[in-house]
Amino acid sequence: MKIRHILIIGFILFIVAAIFTEGYFHPDEHFQLLEFANYKLGGIKGEYLPWEFDEQMRPTFQVFIAYSVCMAFKAIGAFDPYVVTTFLRLITAGCMFILLYRFYERYKVEIQSPKGIWWFGALSFLLWYVPFISVRYSSEAYGTIFMLLAVLMYDVPNYKKTQLGRYLLVGLFLGFSFLSRYQMGFMIFGMGLWILMVRKEKPARISFIALGFIISVGIGLLCDYWFYGEWVSSAYNYFYQNLVVNKAAEFGVSPFWYYAAMTPLVIPVFGIVILPCLIAFFIKKPKHLFTWLIIPFLVIHHLIGHKEFRFLFPLSPFIPFIVVFVLEKANWMKGLRFTKYIFWIINIPLLIIMSCKPAYDNTMLFRYMYHKRNDREVYFLAAYPPWMMYQVELEKKPFIKGKDLKIAFLHEPDFHPHPAEDIPELMDSVQASNKPVLVVLRTIQYEENYKSHFDKKNIRQKVVYQTYHSWLKPINFENWIGRDDVGSWTVIEMSR
Repeated sequence: MKIRHILIIGFILFIVAAIFTEGYFHPDEHFQLLEFANYKLGGIKGEYLPWEFDEQMRPTFQVFIAYSVCMAFKAIGAFDPYVVTTFLRLITAGCMFILLYRFYERYKVEIQSPKGIWWFGALSFLLWYVPFISVRYSSEAYGTIFMLLAVLMYDVPNYKKTQLGRYLLVGLFLGFSFLSRYQMGFMIFGMGLWILMVRKEKPARISFIALGFIISVGIGLLCDYWFYGEWVSSAYNYFYQNLVVNKAAEFGVSPFWYYAAMTPLVIPVFGIVILPCLIAFFIKKPKHLFTWLIIPFLVIHHLIGHKEFRFLFPLSPFIPFIVVFVLEKANWMKGLRFTKYIFWIINIPLLIIMSCKPAYDNTMLFRYMYHKRNDREVYFLAAYPPWMMYQVELEKKPFIKGKDLKIAFLHEPDFHPHPAEDIPELMDSVQASNKPVLVVLRTIQYEENYKSHFDKKNIRQKVVYQTYHSWLKPINFENWIGRDDVGSWTVIEMSR
C-alpha cells in the first residue's frame, strides 16, 4: 500500500468518524462546551450547568465558536442540534487531517528509510484511535490543532528568512491552544524555552510571538466577559480551583506511574514501545523541539494526582514520528518484525469499530426522540434511566450540583420523560393513556423478561427503534449488551 492510499483511507475514516461517532467521549466535551453554548442560546439555566460554571473557571473561546455556529444555523432556519454537532466534528476532522498531513510532510525528511517514512504515515492516520480522537469537538482536539499550527508555522527549514508577521501568527496560535485547553500551557512553556535556549531567537521575533500570544489571551478575556457577564480570568480560576483548592483530586487520584503502567494495556501492541521510544528519543535528541515540547507536558501530568488518558491526547501527533525515528535505528527490532502482523490484526478491527461506533451510545436514542417522538409521552423504568445524566424534570431525587448534569442541548424543550418504579406501574401508565406512548427499556431485559408481562395485559406493542439490535445476542459474550455502560435500548410504542 502506497502513502497516497493511506491518505485516502485515512481521509475516508476521518469523515466516517465525524459522521458516526455521535455524542461525547467524555462528559466535558458536551457539558462544558455545548451546554455552555446552549446557556447563551437560552436553552438551559445556569443553575443546571456543571459546577465549573459557578466558579467561572472554564475557557469560553470554544463556547463562542459553538454558539456562533448555532446562531448561523438558526439564522438560515436550519438549526438541528444533531446537524450542528456533526458539522462541528466535520470541521474538526478537516482541520486535523490537513494538519496531520502537513506535519507528516514536514517531518518525514528526518526519517531515513522509505519503510520508516511509510510507517510514519500509516501510524499517523491509521492507528485505531486516531480518527476517533481527531474529530472530537473537545478542548483536547482544539488545543492540539492550534499547537500543530504553531509548530508548523514556526519550525520551517528557512526560518531565518521568515517575516515577522509569521511570528505574530505563531504567538496567536499558541495563545488559542492555551485558550482551548489550559494544560497546553505546559507544552507552550517547553516551546518557549526551546525558542530561547536552543533556537536563540532574536528579541524582535520573540516580541512578535509574545505579542501574538497576548492578543489571543485578550480575545479569551473578551470571550469570558461575553459569557460570564463580567471581567474574569478563567485561567486563574482554573489554576486556583484545581491546583490550590485541589478540586481535581475529588474526581480520583492515580499514582505517579499510572500512565506508564496503563499505556501498554490501553493501546495494545503499539503501546508497549511508546515509553521506551520516548526515553530513547529524549536521550538521542535532547535539542529537538519535540523533546522540549513533550517533557514539561508529561512531567506535570505525571505529578498531577487526577489522571485520565484523554489528558495525553495532544501527544498523539508526535508519537508516530518518535516511535518510527527510534525504532528504525534499533537493530534489535529486526528480530521482532513478525509483531507487525499482530499489530495490524488487532489494529484494523479496532480502527473500524472506533470510526463507526457512537462515542456515547445513548445519543442515538436521543436523536430518535428528537426527530420521531411526535409529542408522544415517554416512559422508562426509574432504575434504568436511558438518559444517564440528570433531567431536571425528573423529581424522583434531588439535584446535586456538580454531580448531576442536565442534558438539554440534545432534547426539545418540551421533552419530559416519565419514570416508573416498576413494570406494574409502567403498565398502569400505558393503560391510563388515551393515546399511544413510547416506552424505553433495555433491549435484553425487554425481550427476555418484560415483553411477556405486557402480552398478558393485552397491551399492544410495536418496536419502533433499537440502538443495539437483538440479533447481536449470539455474540453477547458475558452479557456485554446488558451492561449499564452500553446504550442498548429498545423503544416500544404501546397502547391499550
